[in-house]
Amino acid sequence: MKQSMVLMLLLLSCDILRSSPFEIAGWSPGEGYHDPNSGAAVSVWFSREPDKSSVERSFEYSEDGVKLGGRFSWANEKMTFTPSSPPRYGCDYAVAVNTDAEDTEGISLERRFEGRWTTRPLEGRPAITATIPGDNGVIEPGRTKVAVGFSTFVPVNAFNNHVSFNPQMKGSWTVEYTPSGRAVFTPDTAWQRGTVYKMTVAATFENAAGKTLGADFVSRFTVGIETVAPALTGVTALDENGVPVEHGGGDWTLSEIPAENAGWETGYQLLFRFSEKVDVLSFKKAVSVVPSLSFVVDTAGTSQGFSDEAFLSFTERPAFEQRYLVNVESGVKDEAGNESTAPASFRLYVNGKKSKPPALTRIEVQSGGSSCGFGLGDNFNNLQITSDDEAVITLWFDTAEGAEVNLYSLMECFGFSSTNNAASFQAASIAYGDAAEGESCPAVITGALTNKAIEHGVITISVGAGLVDTYGNKQEKAQRVVLLK
Repeated sequence: MKQSMVLMLLLLSCDILRSSPFEIAGWSPGEGYHDPNSGAAVSVWFSREPDKSSVERSFEYSEDGVKLGGRFSWANEKMTFTPSSPPRYGCDYAVAVNTDAEDTEGISLERRFEGRWTTRPLEGRPAITATIPGDNGVIEPGRTKVAVGFSTFVPVNAFNNHVSFNPQMKGSWTVEYTPSGRAVFTPDTAWQRGTVYKMTVAATFENAAGKTLGADFVSRFTVGIETVAPALTGVTALDENGVPVEHGGGDWTLSEIPAENAGWETGYQLLFRFSEKVDVLSFKKAVSVVPSLSFVVDTAGTSQGFSDEAFLSFTERPAFEQRYLVNVESGVKDEAGNESTAPASFRLYVNGKKSKPPALTRIEVQSGGSSCGFGLGDNFNNLQITSDDEAVITLWFDTAEGAEVNLYSLMECFGFSSTNNAASFQAASIAYGDAAEGESCPAVITGALTNKAIEHGVITISVGAGLVDTYGNKQEKAQRVVLLK
């Protein structure tokens, strides 16, 4: 008797200790219709930590009654099953966990779990539920999108093959896949202003179940006459790396009576911004530069199409210390064909620190143990040449900030001449010399200086036009020092 009572107490104590049953706490995707493109994974949550092996053995997944395999993954009490093949349209799916599934203490699942869902479309003919715009509605000019709502799942090909516009308009359809959803049409080109378009959904339009619309659906809309002209709203200078250039705390000056925007570098470009997208080609036709300077206009790597931003880059190097006027005339067109009415001008002064061409400032001639220095304006000073000897001619230049004279260019432009054949110089080598603080490196030319028999003559040491520095800045003028022997 006592043994029976002890056994009953033990059994009762087990039930008391197990405060809650081991069961399914939740699952996804849930009952009802689900878009097959929304994902293949099925998840099951347990009320407490399960024994993974027993759960996986007891799990079933089927498509139209046919069991399918897959792989399992775990995150604490959540098991996720990913089938080996994705869901298909028009199928019924079921998931089950049998009662031989256990928790980590060996307690079995309280009851068998079953869940069902479907990708099978609703029965019956499809129906057009709404259009945007509505029948006899108005849309904005440009490439405004048009939408069609429908009652059941309809594949995108139904729209591609059974929907037409009159006048004809080519474009592309995208479909939002839900039990009831909509399709959106994006035209390839802008709708014509003031034109009435008829959109026809043919009677042969069919849903995924093969059910047809049964009768043509027609909706008409008008492209509104938008009359707001585009306007140039701002101009920004960009450096060689496309970084906006700080100037006056913001954009560079843009006005009908333009202020002078100094500090322009030869490698800068202009970014024009508009109130709306404009025809890039019409903008290019509206732009002129005075004095004439060749340029290109593009946006995002293309020189055509519509954009609310356009880049102007000079293909011809602007001259240093030259003032240019960039004019934008009226006539820039938006997508609706409206033309800008307010001309604008941008005035720039090319005097940036990195755009200065190299300028000869002084020279020094060393020969026969003597040294003579001359500034660029020290003309007709005496140069003592008494014998043939090796000579070193050093030239100093005023250059752009951070630049040096290009030595190859200097060798092409360097000249030494004399009247009466009084002397000659044959260059042998050229190199950079030591720079003083705040100066660029001088150019040191070493060679043979020959003293002719004639005692007197005019000697000219020159740097011809076309000298460039290491930035590519070019000196357009010849520079020389004229001396007397």
